[in-house]
Amino acid sequence: MRFHPAISITLGVIISLILYLISISVFGVIGWVGAFQAIQGASWFGTFLLIISYTLGGFIATYFTKEKKIQYALYDGIFILLIFGILTVPNSSLDVITSLLLLFSYGTLLLLLAVMGGMFGQMVDEKFKGFSPILAIIAGSIAGYSCLVLLSLLTGQAPDSYSLDLVNIAVGVISFVIGGFLSVFLAKEKKIQNGIYAGLTILAIIIGVGLIQMLTGHWPVYIHMVTFVGYVISAVIGAYLGIKQPKIKKEK
Repeated sequence: MRFHPAISITLGVIISLILYLISISVFGVIGWVGAFQAIQGASWFGTFLLIISYTLGGFIATYFTKEKKIQYALYDGIFILLIFGILTVPNSSLDVITSLLLLFSYGTLLLLLAVMGGMFGQMVDEKFKGFSPILAIIAGSIAGYSCLVLLSLLTGQAPDSYSLDLVNIAVGVISFVIGGFLSVFLAKEKKIQNGIYAGLTILAIIIGVGLIQMLTGHWPVYIHMVTFVGYVISAVIGAYLGIKQPKIKKEK
């Protein structure tokens, strides 16, 4: 079944909005920002549902059209961002500058998550042969960071704390391995440097979110140099697994 792009985008927005309302009303997730921030006391499943709402919206906007263009997912993400911003910002107790800063930063991640959903919509096409390195790295980075947030909520431990606790490290390593793996697995050309770029991008997101939290009066973010190197290496390991994956399929 294929629809006009306007219909598929509208359908994606409606599904995303329904899941969004469920996540904040039933599971108590703190607005759309909660999808990218391990807020203390937030629901793990509610945050997972919120992330799925963004991704699913982009997937629907792309999959149900004949051309399966990723820009449809981007349009879907823009509409979702406008709606979520209208629902969230006016009711916020933060000042205008802080609210706009949060809207811009987390809104960018939201749009990228919707684009990743659009990429998944393209992957179901039989003619799919992989994405450009930039798109693959973006998808791997966003997926890795989303995994990091979910695991942090699930375990109560985050890799951006001033600690070398085993659970903290495990949360970071697993997330970076997944990010590195997808950055190669989704690409047309399987290059291990994609994993390096994805690992650095995830670290940049962590640091960027940490700086925003500090500017808005929240807690600071710490990352040990040892774990900094270790997480990038983890992403490279994930990239190596992504390179080996096609060979495993051929052997079977």
